Amino acid sequence: MVFSNNLLMGAAGQGGTPFSISNTANGTPSVATGTTHTFSGLAFGDADDTRIIIIATSHCTNNNNGRYSSVTIGGVTATEIVTALANSADDGLSGIFAAKVPSGTSGDVVITLTASLGSNRALSCGVFAMYGKDSVSAYATNNDSATSGLLSTLSLNVPAGGAVIGTTGHIATSSVTCTWVGATRINNQQPGIRQKLSEAFSADLSAETPRTVTATWSGSAGVTSGAAASYGP
Repeated sequence: MVFSNNLLMGAAGQGGTPFSISNTANGTPSVATGTTHTFSGLAFGDADDTRIIIIATSHCTNNNNGRYSSVTIGGVTATEIVTALANSADDGLSGIFAAKVPSGTSGDVVITLTASLGSNRALSCGVFAMYGKDSVSAYATNNDSATSGLLSTLSLNVPAGGAVIGTTGHIATSSVTCTWVGATRINNQQPGIRQKLSEAFSADLSAETPRTVTATWSGSAGVTSGAAASYGP
């Protein structure tokens, strides 16, 4: 599912490119054990001098104190925009990263962790292309985590004509579904026995201070993490 803002709202970015943002790819979750996870050949959208690629990702590990070590997008080291950590025997970790990647219509995303994924664990990768901005910085961010819960509260300020990107992960023993409010779910993935992953995205939004954004999992309470970022012209 792709949403985009094709209207010129406010000043254009460098080169006069109007602001727009869209979901270009949702990678198959990585279920490999280890610390380095490569998502190959993901769509980045049209090449442009102003293009910024944003990555939304969530996972849980079998290790305490797991963190993101690095994220590269088309070989470019990304900036951490926001992360959330639920630190327990099953770490929950969610994050949003961004980098200026002006060339190429597709490429690899490599997410490196400080702790290996264990069995029945997985890591998601949602890709978004943004144009007409000079900086990778978000307009606003929020994060939430719980060692035993079902809800991520991710409300945040949104500018006129802006967009919201959200990601969440959950550990549970049964099949569950994530319901998003304030952003449209673009995937609900259950690649392993216990790992549940979801991303959401909405664009062309009215200004709100804040916009209510929540991600609620069905089923039994468990480790839950979530992160969200808003962008705008």
